Amino acid sequence: MRRANKKRDIDLHSAPDLGLRLIFGSSGNLGNYAMNMDITEHRKTYALFMSLTKWGIVSLIALMVLMAIFLL
Repeated sequence: MRRANKKRDIDLHSAPDLGLRLIFGSSGNLGNYAMNMDITEHRKTYALFMSLTKWGIVSLIALMVLMAIFLL
């Protein structure tokens, strides 16, 4: 099964280390990966993750308190 890519045609089954090669490049080093990162988008994503984690924990604690009040 082949899947066309705009930049190059990649055979997904013949490359078990495809993810590593895409990140590190064929030479095995990071190459331009760190240079191409969008740090602003990275920080926004991290802030969203932390916010969802915080409010998830708060809501679970509230749920447990309500269960203790009404079910016991």
